[in-house]
Amino acid sequence: MSYPPQPPVFGPPPKSDASRIILIVVIAIVVIVIITVVLSAVLYIMVSGLLGGGSMTSHPSVILSLQQGGADPNSTANLTVSFASDSEVFVNYRIEILMDGINLGSRTPSPGGIITFGSAAKVVVMDNGQQGSLDEGDVFSVYGLGGTHAWRLNLMWTSDGYYITGKSWNTP
Repeated sequence: MSYPPQPPVFGPPPKSDASRIILIVVIAIVVIVIITVVLSAVLYIMVSGLLGGGSMTSHPSVILSLQQGGADPNSTANLTVSFASDSEVFVNYRIEILMDGINLGSRTPSPGGIITFGSAAKVVVMDNGQQGSLDEGDVFSVYGLGGTHAWRLNLMWTSDGYYITGKSWNTP
């Protein structure tokens, strides 16, 4: 008995290079997306203060306006708080006085009290709102002992020494 001729048997078609290229491109895109997501997460954590550096501290904004001299002949300047973004208690601040570029010291302001900086300067803090916190209208009255000097008052944040604002003036 004779059988009809059988069709030839073919194996699977050969793999083309195009399918390999597509697979490589898909893997590359997935890796790039994963790297982008991981880097974004790390950057977010760093910026939000959750990684290593602790929490980020916000500092208030303060603007001082300067009036040189005053009724008292020893008064060198009155610095009035013309803007304060937050009403913060005085113990959160430090006052730094410089005379002729020399730092005379740094002290915590005390409303109604006299702060002395050696024998050269005194600062009287007038809490206009009587709330125990630094806000608009409060005055730093600086008294110096005669002579021609270049003065500067700096307002610093106590916890980290951050410079908030300052004013300079000269006495005749």
